[in-house]
Amino acid sequence: TFTVHTLPVEQQAEIKDVKEPLTIPLDWKFILLIVLIIFIVLAVAVFFYLRYKKRKSMLPVKKKIIKIPAHVRALTALDNLENEQLWQKGQVKEYHSNITGIVRNYFEERFNLPALELSTTEQMQQLYRVSSAKKILNETEQFLNNADLVKFAKFIPIASVNEEMMKQAKEIVNKTIPAEIEKVEEELQNA
Repeated sequence: TFTVHTLPVEQQAEIKDVKEPLTIPLDWKFILLIVLIIFIVLAVAVFFYLRYKKRKSMLPVKKKIIKIPAHVRALTALDNLENEQLWQKGQVKEYHSNITGIVRNYFEERFNLPALELSTTEQMQQLYRVSSAKKILNETEQFLNNADLVKFAKFIPIASVNEEMMKQAKEIVNKTIPAEIEKVEEELQNA
């Protein structure tokens, strides 16, 4: 046998649950734990983002470097020296030092010679070994010897010698321009 107990029901009343829904009590420890976990996740995300950004900034940036040919640099430097008019101002030794420095620097770039560290004799010996420099050997030797007289023997040249030095320097550079560069420059001028 079994017994059934019934609940008293009001026919006119609204339908209700048997028991009210339970509410979870607010636990501050649980809320603090969730906030702490969120904070740690954000901190780790920020750390990795900053680390990524720092590495990205440390990567070398590839820049396109436009290399100016040695002869263009030398001719520009010679023009600038000519515009300074040093020998006209009485600074003859400085003028000859600068003009030979420009030509020697050109030799370093054009022929891969340690021209700035060599004496004139050593420089000429090195140039004799370079096949593309054969056409300027006599002119270069005369040019460097004249400059050495002014720089080291305290020779004071007349104005025409100073002007001739500039012409010789420009001729030395112009005669040693690589053939493939001359063709490109001619095509650019004709276009």
